[in-house]
Amino acid sequence: MLRLHRWSGLAIALVVLCVGFTGALTTWQQEIDTWLNPDLLRVEPVAGATQSLDHLVAAAVAVRPGLEVAGVRLPQSPGDSVEVSVSPRSAGVFAGWYVYVDPHGARVLGSRPFDPDPWSRRGIVASLYEFHYSLAASRTGVWVVTIAAGLWIATSLFGVWLAWPRSMRGWRRALRVRFSGSAARINRDLHRSTGLLAAAFIVTVLATGILLNFAPQTATIVQRFSPLTSEPALPVRPRTTANAEIGWQGAVAAAQRAEPAGAPFAIYRDAARGLYVVRMREPDAIHRRGQTRVYVDAGDATVLAVWNPRLGSAGDRFMSWQNPLHSGHAFGGAGRVIVFLCAMAALLFVVTGVPLWYARRRAHTRR
Repeated sequence: MLRLHRWSGLAIALVVLCVGFTGALTTWQQEIDTWLNPDLLRVEPVAGATQSLDHLVAAAVAVRPGLEVAGVRLPQSPGDSVEVSVSPRSAGVFAGWYVYVDPHGARVLGSRPFDPDPWSRRGIVASLYEFHYSLAASRTGVWVVTIAAGLWIATSLFGVWLAWPRSMRGWRRALRVRFSGSAARINRDLHRSTGLLAAAFIVTVLATGILLNFAPQTATIVQRFSPLTSEPALPVRPRTTANAEIGWQGAVAAAQRAEPAGAPFAIYRDAARGLYVVRMREPDAIHRRGQTRVYVDAGDATVLAVWNPRLGSAGDRFMSWQNPLHSGHAFGGAGRVIVFLCAMAALLFVVTGVPLWYARRRAHTRR
């Protein structure tokens, strides 16, 4: 069993290094993206009201004619731009552009494709995210990352069992790193103390990552124990004509009237059903984008439904916590710091564990 622990640890070390490093970076992906692309994502803050959302959307469509507006991400702080997603009308085609507009003067700042050059400053953050969950190897990569995460959970738990102190004095010794000793001793102390201190957090991040990678399968299992609601049942209403639509600004206003405590994060148009879907960020949001969705009739601004998974079934609540726990956003800035430190601890655990494996392997060969 001990040999299996060492071999499995070495086998997944490289995957953990890659996934852990990119995970540490994606914890701050929004900040990194803003730092790399301030010309698109930031504007000079101006006091006073912003332009109408319909006016901003029209400005974005003018630079990418012939495409349909799929959604709009709204500013969350002073100085943020408005992101308008435009794509072809054909369903199932991942093609289109993100167009960025100054909310004060309706000036188009620029655009980038949905699938930019992965090594450019426009696309590096999206590439890091893709590499984090799939090693940029499509579904095969998802399986590799998931299997590595499962083995890492098993080896972490077994390693904690091996190093678990039997007394309070043992805990003090196990968590102490004596830098006055030899390099091998310092390495061993770091490996043991890091594993004991960070194991619970690392296992939580790994387990939620597995569930997110296989979200449909996870939902199927959860459904057996508690009903899941992807969206509320909407009343059947006659479709409105395009000329009668309330527009993007009217839909956001209706959503704010229905949820005055929330802040609109994004809005999407469902032309097939004749409605807008406004995503709202709750005051006690555990997800950085919010999880409440307000369904607004595109014809008369009637609020058809308000849906928040945290107010749903136990299964809905369980599923709603997976992404915030994995990313750390469930606990605000402190949670993100913890997840970042977990990623760094995983890297340190691998860096210190490989020399230990090699030394024991060499000793076994000599015997």
